[in-house]
Amino acid sequence: MKKPELRPEKLDSLTWKISVPDGTLFVTLSEYGKKPWDLRLNLGKSGSTLNAWIYGLGRIISLALQYEVPMDEIIEELSGLTSDKVEKHLNKITIRSGPEGIAYALNQYVKAKKLEELDKEDLKSSRDYPIMEFGE
Repeated sequence: MKKPELRPEKLDSLTWKISVPDGTLFVTLSEYGKKPWDLRLNLGKSGSTLNAWIYGLGRIISLALQYEVPMDEIIEELSGLTSDKVEKHLNKITIRSGPEGIAYALNQYVKAKKLEELDKEDLKSSRDYPIMEFGE
């Protein structure tokens, strides 16, 4: 297995703010070479112990992404994990733990990328046909 490259100085990223049973989770996913590459997690106003766990989980997920573990597999592993705290609802979606919040954000990323590809395909296919003005 090829060792991943060192973290570049500049990465494009997206951040999601998600309510989870333990507080507000900020999920920042960075891309390198148009692929997901680095995941940073922060649980707002949590203690240092919980944030250490969250940060560590983000580093492990980053390593999986750098070794090209499919995003769908990561989402599947994190989905369905529950906690003993009150459930939060986000856009009619139940988030039952921090890991499920991470899975939600990663799933939003996958959906956005699929829509982006569909838009590119639509644009490409529209070039295949001449555009006719009405009445020609």
